[in-house]
Amino acid sequence: MFREMRLKDQQLSAADSRQILKTADYGTLALLDADYPYATPISYVYDPDQDKIYLHGAPTGQRHDLLTRNSAVVFSVVGGHQILAHQYTMAYRSVLVYGHIQALTNPAAIQHAMELVSEKYAPGLLAGGRKYIASAKGQFEAYALTIDHLTGKRSTEPLTNN
Repeated sequence: MFREMRLKDQQLSAADSRQILKTADYGTLALLDADYPYATPISYVYDPDQDKIYLHGAPTGQRHDLLTRNSAVVFSVVGGHQILAHQYTMAYRSVLVYGHIQALTNPAAIQHAMELVSEKYAPGLLAGGRKYIASAKGQFEAYALTIDHLTGKRSTEPLTNN
């Protein structure tokens, strides 16, 4: 089902790809809709202990509706890039994740996922994050993306500042 990368010399190892998942600021989640693909930038966190990606969102709306109908997604992350204007190209590192998402229903799993998100985006402020999570219950859903396949790629040019 998954194609081999055409430019094998640009393929990143699974470990390097997962490192990018750990450190990138955001990703783009692509879902299936009837007429057009739907892609949206999202905040997320990669949990290496579970090898899952956690994200959250509103309990209503297009993303929620699409995830309810079809759990298959593609998630993309750019871990760094550098425009090389004089060479008419760009140096980059990126990861594509193919997987399935499910809404978390277990309160402990939701708390775990949201605490990881809080620690990623507000490091050192977990006490405040826990208070916010408790106050926002019912206003969001937490999801776990199970990785079925992942592939990482880098440009042929090295990144010097990323």
